[in-house]
Amino acid sequence: MFRIGIPHLSLTCLVAASLLASCIDRSNPFDPLNAGGQAGANIRAEKQARLDSLTAGEAAYAAQVSGFSGSFAADSSANAERVKANAALRGRNTAIRSANAGVETANAKAVPDSLRHKEALALLDTLRAYGPYAGFQSVRTSVQVRTANLARFMADANAEHTPTVPYPSAYADSVLRPFALDTLACFRLQIRIDSGNAAVADSNKAVRAYDALRVADNAVVQLYNDSVDFVKRTQNQHIITKPDSLQGITFVAKAGDSLLIGAGRYPVDLRFTNSGTPDSPIVVRGYPGLRTLFVPAIDKNTGKPSNSTLILSGRSYIRFEDLEFRGGAISGVKLENGCRNIAFRRCVFDSSAQFGLEVIDSDVDLLDCRLLANGKGARLQGQEQMDYRVHLYNVLVAGNKGHGLECVTPWGEILNTTIADNDGEGIRVNSPRRALTIANTIVASNGGIGIFREAENGFQDLFQVKESDVWNNNLTGTVRINWGLQALDSTRAEALKNAALDVDPVFNDASRFDYGLNPASLLAGYEKQPLPVIIGYRP
Repeated sequence: MFRIGIPHLSLTCLVAASLLASCIDRSNPFDPLNAGGQAGANIRAEKQARLDSLTAGEAAYAAQVSGFSGSFAADSSANAERVKANAALRGRNTAIRSANAGVETANAKAVPDSLRHKEALALLDTLRAYGPYAGFQSVRTSVQVRTANLARFMADANAEHTPTVPYPSAYADSVLRPFALDTLACFRLQIRIDSGNAAVADSNKAVRAYDALRVADNAVVQLYNDSVDFVKRTQNQHIITKPDSLQGITFVAKAGDSLLIGAGRYPVDLRFTNSGTPDSPIVVRGYPGLRTLFVPAIDKNTGKPSNSTLILSGRSYIRFEDLEFRGGAISGVKLENGCRNIAFRRCVFDSSAQFGLEVIDSDVDLLDCRLLANGKGARLQGQEQMDYRVHLYNVLVAGNKGHGLECVTPWGEILNTTIADNDGEGIRVNSPRRALTIANTIVASNGGIGIFREAENGFQDLFQVKESDVWNNNLTGTVRINWGLQALDSTRAEALKNAALDVDPVFNDASRFDYGLNPASLLAGYEKQPLPVIIGYRP
């Protein structure tokens, strides 16, 4: 739907347009065209140099306006191609839906080896905005000013030499006509730009709504395909379905073992005696869709739950996938005493009393994980003399009662992570004596300071915050405080703040822990050339 908004017309524009539309008055007895007279010609000759200076450059204006019109035409053509391509993608998605229904029917009768995957649906492309074209507004203004100056110059000359008319109507019309045409062209192009952008906005709103539904559909497709993969992998392997069996198997698991755990609730207090190797890690994999839940085992003597569902001490190369760790009396998971290369993929740590995840002098790698509704999201503690590394990528830390992330001498990176709605600080860094990079991350609406670095005068360059959104933190204070960087050099602290965004991320539904970005969010379409930059967690 096109909405045409007529911009305010300046007096100059009205003057120029009226000159084009008016009839030339030939009844003036003093008009040299009617009454003749050498006086007017003499006056024009005296003022010709000034008139030439006022008319100079019109051809350049015309060429520039033509260039802007060409850019608009090219953008219009590109958008028309995108509309055509989107129509084709919609048709393809209809065919994919039909084929996916056939996949379910076929898989119902298939043996595991012949199970098929569903195909993901395609997302539509948004249309490109028209402009802003660099220099267009300045050219438009310059043409209007030049037109007004020309008209005023000739009108003043006529008034000064009355009853002689140096610049009769026909002459003035011929001088002003090219500038009036340029002004009119700018005016018409502005209408087309405004109308085109209104149509682009309407179209992109519909595209984003369509894509949001397709993203949800694709999540279901991915879950289905994960289930197919799980069935294929487990057809010749034992699936663990009992807590006691799981407890015993983890105790004896060795390098290269893959433990496949069925859907269900498992009260456990897991320990590993052995480690994996770089080429043969131990892999513990739950059922796709986070349908494998670990909760603390209950001590038969005390009746109390264990401190954690899993404790690793000094172990290496163990990977956990598609698991939920819930309700530890202290922490959901604890790593300690020099664990190396411990990784969690698509895991959730929730509802533990003190920490969702506790990492003490150990490596940890979190990918596509969530830390929700714990005492604190995670404690990540290293040593200044050791290279224990933390790596968070696409992680959600939300709704915890204390700090989102409590870091003590951390070394590593926090990337594409969303830390929001925690009661304490978003990220608290104590003893900042190792290199920590926070990049492409959202820190929003936390009860305490968004990003807090303990007052340490040294190690200034080791603390980096890049292309992140830090917004609306310290909600309990009378003034919002996003940053706590008191010990940093003031110039460096200001540079970190100024390089960050400060915009409402507009989450889908934070009350339901849906921290995906609403299509209306500025961050949802944020790009930094030459490549798009994704900021924050994506489900």
